[in-house]
This record gives sequence, structure tokens and C-alpha cells, in this order.
Amino acid sequence: MDSIDMDKVPECEVGVTFIGRGCQKYTKCLTWSKIINVVAFASAGDICFVVPKGNNRCMGINSTINAHTFPVTCLRFVSWYHCNTFDLDYLITGDANGTVRLWAVQLLNGAVVAKVIVVIVNEMNRRPINCCVASVITESNRDTLILAYAISDGSLVAEQIIIDRRSLVEMERQNYERILLQPAFIVSLTIHIISSENILFLLGTTSNNIEVICGKFAVTFSQLKKAATLRGHADWISSIDVRAYENDIWMASGGQDNIRIWRFALSNSDEICVSSNTHRETQFTLFEEVKGVANTMHITLEGVLSAHEDWIYSVEWHPTKLQLLSASNDKTLVIWEPSEIAAGLWVDAVRVGDVGGQAAGFLGACFSPDGCTILAYSYFGGFFSWQLEKVGQVKDIAWDPTGSYFLSCSHDQTTRCYAPSVDCDVISEIARPQVHGYDLTCITSISSCHFVSGADEKILRVFAAPRNFVEMLRTVSKYNIQEIKRFLQLFPDPTLISERNATVPALGLSNKIMGDVNIQENKGFSIDDKMNLTCDFGKGLLVEEYLMQDTLWPEIHKLYGHGFELFTVTSNHSGTLIATIIIWDSKEWRCRCELQYHKLTVVQIAFSNNDFFLLSVSRDRTFAIWVRSSQDLFDWKLQLNSDEKYSRVHSRIIWCCAWTPDDKYFVTGARDKKLCIWHFDGKDIQLVMERKHLYAVTAVDFMPKLWKNHYILAVGFENGEIEIERLKLGENNINNDDCLKRWSAHSETVNRLRFRPKEGPWLGSGDMKNNIWELASASNDHSVIIHKLILL
Repeated sequence: MDSIDMDKVPECEVGVTFIGRGCQKYTKCLTWSKIINVVAFASAGDICFVVPKGNNRCMGINSTINAHTFPVTCLRFVSWYHCNTFDLDYLITGDANGTVRLWAVQLLNGAVVAKVIVVIVNEMNRRPINCCVASVITESNRDTLILAYAISDGSLVAEQIIIDRRSLVEMERQNYERILLQPAFIVSLTIHIISSENILFLLGTTSNNIEVICGKFAVTFSQLKKAATLRGHADWISSIDVRAYENDIWMASGGQDNIRIWRFALSNSDEICVSSNTHRETQFTLFEEVKGVANTMHITLEGVLSAHEDWIYSVEWHPTKLQLLSASNDKTLVIWEPSEIAAGLWVDAVRVGDVGGQAAGFLGACFSPDGCTILAYSYFGGFFSWQLEKVGQVKDIAWDPTGSYFLSCSHDQTTRCYAPSVDCDVISEIARPQVHGYDLTCITSISSCHFVSGADEKILRVFAAPRNFVEMLRTVSKYNIQEIKRFLQLFPDPTLISERNATVPALGLSNKIMGDVNIQENKGFSIDDKMNLTCDFGKGLLVEEYLMQDTLWPEIHKLYGHGFELFTVTSNHSGTLIATIIIWDSKEWRCRCELQYHKLTVVQIAFSNNDFFLLSVSRDRTFAIWVRSSQDLFDWKLQLNSDEKYSRVHSRIIWCCAWTPDDKYFVTGARDKKLCIWHFDGKDIQLVMERKHLYAVTAVDFMPKLWKNHYILAVGFENGEIEIERLKLGENNINNDDCLKRWSAHSETVNRLRFRPKEGPWLGSGDMKNNIWELASASNDHSVIIHKLILL
């Protein structure tokens, strides 16, 4: 760890290597700045600062300051009325001796710098500070802070402080009148600035009520007035948070019984609030009009959330979405959001927590600035963090040559393998062969035991199936004695199978084989081989932990040659060649030739079914056909290109291409919304069909066989729809308007379509039904879907 603090003495330097501290055993002692992305927590009388690393990982304490002489009882970063772009945030802290301090916190060169600006000492009342908050409104070079704190004698103290942002010194201070709520005590508090004139103070009390206090910015006279009392809770209200969303103000109150969601809405003073239930709706009048017309605030109870089984210690709104995070003593954290099914219904979208271990639960939790990470702390001072999984756009998919399983790669930096699980009667993820450090963009299956993937880097990576994957596939797919020969056809050469799984080094991108094992020295396996597997595949679906750790495939080769990031990759049907506009030998893993024609990114390439032709489409709006020499597998030459005769057919990027099963035709789809079908006789091309759709054509694929002398074409569109077309393409009979089916398959762009290379249902009895085909689709909506086509 880098040195955090350094004191120099003659001939000696002392630095800090490590700081270990736990959080205070109080609520309200953890806060995360949404402005400078710094975490602050209280420990005894000190404030500890944590600077999150990549992906908001809180790895260790960056620095500490001796903030108070008595234990800190509460702290919080301020809320801002307008977006702050000054790389500056304010922190308010309170201690057990009645002292409140306001700090200016900055992040300079990776180090946290905190400067105390205001110190408030309650000389007449040395009681602990229960809670403290502040909100800021900015103008020119000064910040006006409305600061409030609650003392354990039941009083609310509020002050208005003006700070010079350049010098970070106090310019002016104005006190509001003190409010006393005895015999009740204030245990939670928040502030919301409605406008440049009106302020709301929201107090949670031990009388089970929420007190709404209305105030205005002070000039010469500071005034607060009690505006409303919100009832409904059956116990103390330990946490309150408020935020503006769209045109309303939303408040969440967490009590020792449940969570309540309240909505504040502005309206004109002559509007009358009518409700038969006074607990559900009330109203009050502000000091000044807002937006020139509205000065009446209506408060409505929007929902009661009762999923926690113990006291609720904190609630916090998501920085951008209408979501609420709650932390409870029942050792769970819940993220709530409104239901799309019924108005007024809130559901728990995420539930995480601790199982077993300590008896006490969580005392508080908060969101990161982007809302993708939650950080919580427990009674014993430990921290817990969860991160929203970065599920990304699925960019490519590939079936293995026999159609037994298929692979998908995504911008979530993983490659996933799916196969039928006969016992559970579902398609499930059976392996996660690759977990990478770059967004994955393309994939192709060379054989049942090899695949190649490309990412936002310049290297292709080749992976080999480990032995436990073979056993897993055999187990979940339930190959019986009669089918075992078909199973062995998947892996005809057992020496290509890795004996062991792989692991990813802490600082590496390559899947390394566990132990010192040479794949080439593998002696193979037999049907009767037994394996020591760490998971019983026959008892259900694999869990996430096992998929991430124990199903990686070893990386056996890297293919170098490209100078830019990879966009597409394919292989011929015999599995001997890999193409990325560079032709690779899949046996010796060598670059054999480079196909140079396109001026911009090559978007997709496709081998013809006889493996003699290669079609490429590009961002330069052209396509090209390359032909292979009949004698040399690696001798490829440019046969023709669209610029020669059809330079103006496509006016935008060509996204996709595919060959018909007999190689007589191929199709191209482009961003110009055109779908074009071309006749190819081995020497020349002819445009036989041009159709313009409503949306850009982004994915195409032909069914591997003709159906009743018709070609079956699947077309994917930019809006997520998929269309199945039946085409009769002949010299005198061109049927170009037979759409069998069109449906909205995805919510975003369809990136790839792939027919299963084998007819019949993928999951089921295994009967050969030539009228059933499976179609896989990948989309930007983070999903991959298998569609069953039943042709009649």
C-alpha cells in the first residue's frame, strides 16, 4: 500500500503501510459522497476516508483525521440543490459531547484533503448529537448551507451558513429559532430545498410521527413553522431520506415497524385536497410561492413496505432512479422499486445480506454515486459491499458443429455455454468457458472441443474443452447406451481434450491450465471413466459460484496479426480454417494469408457451405467474395466486389450477410434498411431482390436446409423484431413477399441470428422432426433467446 502520511525526522522517514479500523457502533456513521466519490465513516473520535478503486471497490482506508475529542455519533455528506461541478463536497459531523463540525472535503491527486470550516459548540447543553444533515444552494463563488442537527434533549437546531468557495472560510451565519419537541426525541432528520425561498425539515421522532417543518432562507429574520404531522408508524422512526424525482418530492421513512413512502406534490392554493383517510393525505402552505403560482404542498402516502423482520436502521434513495435501499437488523439489505404491474405497489428488486455468523445485522447502507454498488456496515464495525452485475450486450453466438450446445459472448466480458438439462427439462448454462478483462465481441466454434473468441483487443484466443465439461455435457444431456456413439462423435479425438480445468491469474487475462498439463500428451478417456467432480450435475442446475470458478476452459493458443480491435470471426464448415479477414490454420495455429480489399471495418464474414468462397461485408458499404484455389487450402484470391457493378445498392454500413444452403444465393442487410438477395454462379453476381424495411437490417441467417423447395430466411432488425421469410428464388419465379412470421423478440437491436445446424427439437425426446428448427438470437438488450420454428 502506498504511504498515506509521512513525518520526516533527521535520518529517518516513517510512513503508514496499513490502517485497520472498524466503523462506529452507531447508526448514521457511514456516508458516500455523490460528488467526489469518497466514502467517510466514523471510528471513535476520528473520521476515516476511503477512495474507491475501479468499479467502486473500497479496498482500504486512504486517510484519517482526528475530528472530535469525543466519539463521533453521526456524519453525512451534504445534499446539493443544483449539480456541483467544483470537485468539492461538504461533510457535517456530530459527537457525543454536543459539538458539530462542518468540513470541506476535496480529492487532490488521489488523496483526501479535509478542512474544518465551522465548529458549533453547545456550551449550555453537552448532550450527544443524534443526527445531523445539511443542504447547499450555490451562487457565483459562494455556497449557502442550511445546517440542522438534533440534540438528545428533543430540540432541533438549524443554522444558515454562507461560505466563500475560493477561500473555504465562513462569511456569514444566521441562526433559526430552536424547536423543542419534548417529551419526544428526534432520532432522524433530513433537509430538502424546494426552491430558493423554501426549505423543508423532516424529523423522525420517538413519538412515532414525522414532523414537517417549513422554513425560508434567512436574510434578517429566521423563522421555522410546523407545517404538518405525518402519522402511521407504530414505533420510532430511525431513518428518513428525501429526493426530488420528476415533478414531485419523494420521502422514505424507516421505522422499527416498516418503511413508508410519501409523495409531496405542489399545487395551487385554491386546489382542495379531498380524502376520506387523513392518514393517507394531508396538505400545508409554504412561506413563498414556487414557480410563481404554487404554494400548497399535498402529501400522500404511496406505500408501506413490510419485508424486513427486524428494526430498519437506514433508508437511502438511488442517485438517479426511483429506487430505495434499506438496511435492517435482520441482516438483509433490500432495494425497492415501484411495480410495473400495479400503481402504488413497491417490490423488492434486490435482496442481499449475510447468512449465519454474527447475530447483529446492518446499522446502515449507502449507494455509490453511479448507483451500481451498495456499501453497508454492521454492529461489529465490518463492511459489506455488493456490486450490480455488469450484464452487457450479447454481441455474438455460435452453435457447435453438431448442434449439441451453443456459445454466446457479451460485453459483460464472459463467454457462456448452454445445453439442454434433461432432468430439469430446461435449457441451462452448463459452463462459463471464458471470463475476460475486455468486452467480448465475436466467437466461432471450430469443433465440439474448440472455440475461438475475439474482444476489444488485437488478439484471438483459442480454447479447448476440459474433461469435466465433456462429462458434464454427457450427464446433463442424459446420453444413454444407445446414444453413446452419437455422443462420442462430438469428441472424435480425445487427445484434444484438456485433462484439467483452468483458472484466471489475479493479474492476467488468459485461462491457465491448473497444474502442469500438456494437452498434446493427453491419453484420452473412455465411456466408463469416472471423474472426481466438485458438483453433482445430476441433481439440478449449476449455481453461479460454480459456473464462475470451476467451468473455465484452458486457453491453448493466441493468434496475433491484427493491428486494431477485433469485430468478427468465423470458421469454415470443416473446422480447418479461421477467418477474421486474415486466414488462420486451425491445426498449426498459423497465419496463412491476408485478404486485403475493404477500406473500413469488416463487420461480418461468412464461408459458403462448400468452403470454397468467403463473403465479407464492411462499414465502407461494400461486400467482397473471395475464392479458394482447388489445390491449396490456404490460397485465397479476390473474385469480385460490389463496387464493380453495384456500388450504390447499399448507402450505409452493411451489417450482415449469409449464404443459402446450396450457395446459389447470398443475402446482405444494411443500416439503410435494405435487404438485398444476390444470385451467384461462381463467377458473377446479379441482384435479384431488393426490399426496404422500416428499420435497419442488423442480422440474417438461412435455415441449413430447403423446406418444400423454398429458402427459409431469418431477419433481425434494429428495433428488436425478427422476421421469418419463405423465398422461392428461380430464374422465372421470384417470390419476394412471403413473410411467415414477424414478432418482437427483443427490446433492443438484434446483433446475431444463428440456426441450429441440425433439425429437430433441441430439448425433448430427440426425435428427428424435419419441420422443427431452433433459431438463436443475440441482442443489445443483454439477452440470448432460442426460438422454436415449427414449419407447416
